[in-house]
Amino acid sequence: MYLCLYCLQMTDADQGSVNNNVQVVERPAIKSNKKRNIILVLVVLVLVAFLGVGTWYILDEPQPQGGVAVIEESAQPSPTPEPTLPPEPVERSEIKIQVLNGTGVPGEAGLFKDELEGLDYEDIDTANADNTDYTSAVVTFSQDLSPTVVSEITELLEKFYSNLTTSTDELDEYDVVIITGEREGMARTTATPTPVETADDSSEEDDQE
Repeated sequence: MYLCLYCLQMTDADQGSVNNNVQVVERPAIKSNKKRNIILVLVVLVLVAFLGVGTWYILDEPQPQGGVAVIEESAQPSPTPEPTLPPEPVERSEIKIQVLNGTGVPGEAGLFKDELEGLDYEDIDTANADNTDYTSAVVTFSQDLSPTVVSEITELLEKFYSNLTTSTDELDEYDVVIITGEREGMARTTATPTPVETADDSSEEDDQE
């Protein structure tokens, strides 16, 4: 019985000592965790403060001079284009034109003269060319002639003739010299040879009479 009581006392003592030991061990652990939490909070607050200061410094920093110059240049209005001047008026009545028949077909020079008169050209002479075998129309413009006249007559020739050859040269008497060529659908006229009577043919006719 005494042994049992002793054992119980010992057990209670051991448990008390154990409990005392456990309590001594747990209390420092709680304090250390609190210290760690406080340190972490302080570190986070310091980082947030640094981030806030850095962001404010970046946003508040003035832009470099180069960027401002680029913005000012782009803000300038673009220059307005100069107005296109209208072409100078052309006095068609003062332009001298010669039309030469280069095909041998009667009336070809006069036919194109009528086309030119339809554009208000008045001073036009017609004649025959040196040759009558031109297949392509040929036009020679004076070097001092207005570009408006050159373009207008060239366009008319291209519509009227199948092929066209153009050139520029120093002309004395005329401003434009035109040699007619073949037109689409134009048939060249060929001379029919005249039959020649021979001596045999004349004797046969005498016999028949």
